[in-house]
Formats: sequence, C-alpha cells, structure tokens
Amino acid sequence: MKKSILLITLSVTIALLASCTRELTDQLGEIQPQLNMNAQLKVGDSLHIVHLCLSTDKTLLPIQSASVRCLVNGKPVATAVKVDGDRYEVPQVEQYFMSYFSFAPSKLRQSSYGFEADFREGDKVRIEAEADGHAVWSEVIVPKAPEFEVADTSYAVDPDSYYESQGKKIYNKLMKIRLKGRDNIDGPNHYRLWGTLKSDDLVYLREFNRDPDEIPEVKTDRVMYETGIRIRWKNDPILNDGAPAEDLDLFGAGQNIYNAFSDNLFSDGSFELNVMVPKSQLEYIDEKIFWGEDGKTLVPVDSIFAVKTLEICLSAISEQDYHQLKSLNIKANVIDEGLFFTEPITFPDNVEGGVGLISIETPTKRAISLEGFMRSFLYFGEKD
Repeated sequence: MKKSILLITLSVTIALLASCTRELTDQLGEIQPQLNMNAQLKVGDSLHIVHLCLSTDKTLLPIQSASVRCLVNGKPVATAVKVDGDRYEVPQVEQYFMSYFSFAPSKLRQSSYGFEADFREGDKVRIEAEADGHAVWSEVIVPKAPEFEVADTSYAVDPDSYYESQGKKIYNKLMKIRLKGRDNIDGPNHYRLWGTLKSDDLVYLREFNRDPDEIPEVKTDRVMYETGIRIRWKNDPILNDGAPAEDLDLFGAGQNIYNAFSDNLFSDGSFELNVMVPKSQLEYIDEKIFWGEDGKTLVPVDSIFAVKTLEICLSAISEQDYHQLKSLNIKANVIDEGLFFTEPITFPDNVEGGVGLISIETPTKRAISLEGFMRSFLYFGEKD
C-alpha cells in the first residue's frame, strides 16, 4: 500500500513539474577559476597527501607549480614535495566493485604533494597552498579516537551467494563480526568503518629443466602487502542511520557503501555493529606475486602459504567528511539505480580562498588473526 501511494505521489509530482516552466539565466561564464585543494588526512599515516588543481566554470585544469606547507597549533612542521599521487591509492580486494570510477589524482588532473607530520588529539592542523597566483588555506581539529572492541566472530553460509557443482548448490561462507563500542565525546559525532587485509605470504618457487636425478632445491620468497577490504552489513540500524530496512532511500541510495554513520541512535551511550566479510575475500592473493618486476615475466610459483590478518578500523571523522561520504554514496548509486528522486547532492567546502575539503580522521584499529592456508598452483607458468 505504501508503495502504491508513493508511486501515485510521484506521478502527480511529475505532472506538476511538467506544467510549470521558468527561464533560468546561465551565469557560469562569470565564475572565475579557483584553486581546488583536497586532502583526507589520517592520524598514524607516515605520509600525508594534498591534491591541487584549478576549478573553472566548465572543467578542472592542472596547475603549473605550487608550494604546500602544514602548520600544527600555529607552528610550521612540514613543507610538502611533489609526489606521484596515483602510487598512494589503496588497492581494494574487490576493485571491480566500482570499476567505472577512477579516483586516481592524475585522472582528475590533480597534482599531489606529500609531507610527513605527526598529529595528536586536539591539534589544530592548518594546510596552506599557493599555486598559479592563487593562495588558499584550511584548518581542521584532530578528533578523539573512538572506543570499540571486536566482541566475537563466527562463520556462516551466505544464502544469497552460491555456485553449482555436480547439480548441487555450494554456498559461500561469510565471516560475521560483532563490534561493541562507546560514544566517548560530548555532542554530535560521526564515524566511518573500514577494513584492511594484511598479508604475509610465503611463496614456494619451482625450478624448470633441472636434472631429474638431482634433489630439487626449495626456493622461497616472503611477500608482505596490504589491501583495502569492504566491510559489509545487512539491515544494521546504525549503518542505516536509523532508517528501517523497508524504508531506505528510494531506489537503494541507503546502501551506505562508505560505512559512514552518525551517533543519532546512541549519543553518549554504547553501540553495537553487526558486519560481515566474504570468506573468499579473506583468502585474497595479490596477482602481482606471479609476475616479475617488469610486469611481463611469469614467476614459477608452485604454492603459497598465506597468513592473513583482518584489521577492522573505526575512525572518528568530521561532520563535513560525513556529509561528503554520504553524497559520494548517492552519486555512486545514481549509475546503478538510476536515481531521480533523492536528496540534493552537496559537497562540503572548508577551503578559504578557493574550493575543496580538508578532513582529518583518527582511527582505532582492532586486528583479527586468520588461520593460515596453503594454495597450490601446480601448472602455473609451467612450460614443456
């Protein structure tokens, strides 16, 4: 019944919109180019990246040269140097999930500048930049680290994910994770939940064309790397930001793929989150292991003994960062769901003298050690 009323309301609204027209004056040409500065700083990072470009009325343009510096509590602490921003993108286990987006700085015509600095709770961090005759700055306060623990973990089958083998359905497994925490700061607060899969893989290599009478020498190589991993949830009221499952934003805008949420349901109290990760993603092995440094030569991998650690991270973020992540979530759903009726997409701006967003988050991390496993590649790269 609710859906019928909603459809009728939308139909009437469309008819009314069609009957009312008004001429709008295009004044975009009057907008002067501005320096666009963006940075998502994170307490604990060894290197912080600031991205710059020129924002015009029609597009983004690269800058020619720039200077960037960081001040903490009014004192200069670092001068940034130009870096290849594309190198610092965190790879995702399921990169294909948003393959139609490219957030690489070079694709957005941004120049990237990196600096080293330590931030502590309560610090006032100021980022200043000058480029092509423009000068901008922004100040943010380092938030307090959130409090949370991993209450328990378990494995369960995923009823929505399976493959068929010999006429039988084989259901994939999920790691279910229950988190408990406390809202430890007065007033409204905002958070983001994310994950990192840390890998410590022992790679066993094979030798080809050796004398069959010789005892083969076992060669190993240890490979350590990190990848981002998407933390999933289903009908969790906090990650729904209070919306019941049957009443999420129209056409799926409430998926909250960035896991940003407020403390509206637990202000100054405790909270509990129920999330999950597919077991197959916890057994991820980076395909770069199978290729040499040139990216073209196959490495004779016989098998891999993989040891993984899942790091669950809960970050305290600013209200502006929260609204930006919610807007990015709506934008991400536009392509898949064809959103038409939804709240306006607005992107916060806290850069004085230009445009952009400087944010800083303080994460609390909890590690879950996973059982090691062996993966064999009997014929990978083998030649006659």
